[in-house]
Amino acid sequence: TDEVNKRQLEAVFDKVKDWKKVVIAYEPVWAIGTGKVATPEQAQDAHAAIRKMLTESVSQEVADTVRILYGGSVTAENSKDLIEKPDIDGFLV
Repeated sequence: TDEVNKRQLEAVFDKVKDWKKVVIAYEPVWAIGTGKVATPEQAQDAHAAIRKMLTESVSQEVADTVRILYGGSVTAENSKDLIEKPDIDGFLV
């Protein structure tokens, strides 16, 4: 997961001029189109890794302010546990 995220993000790091206009949406590759959802802990780990990549490749300010949404099969039942995680800023539904 981290390698896929890294590859996709590295493709845009030097192209983005205004990070205030950027929202990142994450969904595990293995969940796309399956209806499967990551556990809140799995999603948090991936979101935290994305923030770390932003810190290292762009800036701490961008990492702290860019919104990272979880996009994998969010339901009324699992949304409460997912949104409680510190690095999940919302959902792509």
